[in-house]
Amino acid sequence: MALITWNEKDHGTKVGFADDEHKVLFDLLNTLYDKAISGADRADMAKRWML
Repeated sequence: MALITWNEKDHGTKVGFADDEHKVLFDLLNTLYDKAISGADRADMAKRWML
């Protein structure tokens, strides 16, 4: 289940690279949210987000 969904009307900047980056950020946020509500282990979640 998505916490937030990117769409052109509400979130578009009309700048292609910025919109693409925002879509990635929305996807990462939704992935983190899904993990959190599923009861994933914090250590497991931390591995996913370490860059």
